[in-house]
Amino acid sequence: MATEPGPPGPPSSAAGNVDQDLAVVRALLKHDLFAGVRTQKEFNALFARAVETVPKPYALLLFRLIGYDPLMKEDKARRLWGEIIAHRAELVSKLGRPVHLRVAALDLVSLGKMPDGLGFPILIGSKLLRRLVRAIDRTATDPG
Repeated sequence: MATEPGPPGPPSSAAGNVDQDLAVVRALLKHDLFAGVRTQKEFNALFARAVETVPKPYALLLFRLIGYDPLMKEDKARRLWGEIIAHRAELVSKLGRPVHLRVAALDLVSLGKMPDGLGFPILIGSKLLRRLVRAIDRTATDPG
């Protein structure tokens, strides 16, 4: 499991602040909380750390897992989190092998089983995302 300090909190506002949005993207690129999580024990430790360190752990974990709004209501996030956990367990049972939590979440998205109004995450490689962030940075700092 990764040894970096606790997860950074969600942004203070979800409304169109480009600098804030870029900071969020940079944090996601630098600190993938789920990258080193392979076993149930590691997953439980990650979840316990999130619950101990942030006021809205379910919303934050969904944000870090698949990019949903970190300001979503915690009760909605908790229900969605439970659905993802249950779906992961179902996939593990059916496939007979470990399944990454992000794979289970994206499988639910692809099946159209996520709540309306959350939007949908898209897959984009980190290399392309870094290039996009650099391009936005250049545009934001360009005096012309």
